[in-house]
Amino acid sequence: MKLNRFKYAAFAVFAALSQLTSVAHSQTVTGFSDLNYWGTGSNHSALVISWNDGKSNSTMAWGFSWNGSTTVADMLLALASADPRLFVRIDSATSLGTAVFGIGYDANGNGIFSVTGAHDTNGNLTTPVFTAGISDMNTDAGHTEAPYFDNNPDPNAQVASANTAPGEVADHYAEGWWDNGFWEFSRGGTTTSYPGSWDSTFVNGISQTTLLDNGWYAFSITTPDYVSQPPGAAIAAVPEPSTLAMVGIGSIAFGLFLRHRRHA
Repeated sequence: MKLNRFKYAAFAVFAALSQLTSVAHSQTVTGFSDLNYWGTGSNHSALVISWNDGKSNSTMAWGFSWNGSTTVADMLLALASADPRLFVRIDSATSLGTAVFGIGYDANGNGIFSVTGAHDTNGNLTTPVFTAGISDMNTDAGHTEAPYFDNNPDPNAQVASANTAPGEVADHYAEGWWDNGFWEFSRGGTTTSYPGSWDSTFVNGISQTTLLDNGWYAFSITTPDYVSQPPGAAIAAVPEPSTLAMVGIGSIAFGLFLRHRRHA
């Protein structure tokens, strides 16, 4: 009998992990049904990020669940905090609120991410420190009274970002504002299918752009001479497999513990 219980437990673990694997999938996104979701709530939005770096999976998409009044900036920062593979470098003190300077992704999933060639707002080389996936230039020691993102006329603040790159070649990272292009924000409308076109008409900053249910939002790095590169086909970002496995095993183990207690 004990052997049969062990076999049952082993099968349950295998079945649960198989189910978890099937839930967290990485595939070409054709609509909301292909996304993996972070956050909680009855409303759903999608974030698409295009690094346009010629590497594998250079355009990725995240699903985001939310309630209440939530902005694009809220979504971006929440995803960076929740997904350990996503990193953003921002300035949170501009006239339009949060401005995006750099976005990165631990593409090889080894838990290591860094940025080389980055500068602070005074044009000095620096090493961004990402806390919960976020590096805020507003809190950096080099931040000036006239923020870099608010058209700082000081030529020393016009940071050269052309040599900025991920510390590991396999990872994604790009940044820019005054030079090397910039992260263009665009919207794909409200639809359950992947957008066929994107609107990059910039009226409000991402801190003033409220999420819509079934809304699609994107950041795509332009060319160095500021030519738009709208997002192409996207791959669904996947939650950390180790996290899913531990949740599954923990739930099963707790259930078996209660089962054992009842039969003891």
